Amino acid sequence: MRMRRDRITIWMFDAAPPELQRMHTAGKRPEWIAFIPREIQGVDVDDAISTQWGPDGVSKYNTSTGDAVYMGHCEVNRFLETVAIGSPAENSHLRRSI
Repeated sequence: MRMRRDRITIWMFDAAPPELQRMHTAGKRPEWIAFIPREIQGVDVDDAISTQWGPDGVSKYNTSTGDAVYMGHCEVNRFLETVAIGSPAENSHLRRSI
């Protein structure tokens, strides 16, 4: 599946593309999957996610093309609040696909 390169896309686990679901190989099945294209990745996004949830709440995987895939067990609404940092204009690229 081709992913949009201009936004973060978040799915409930069962609705995510199968190739992203298959990246999860161990432990408890995640509730959601977030795809972050390399074009819009940054330390700020990674820090916000990993600092807020720690190693037990969210797992990060990297694709062969340098994109980031996060999978989590926390409530998806709390995750959305975590990644929606700054003003609405700064976050116009965020879209919810749930």
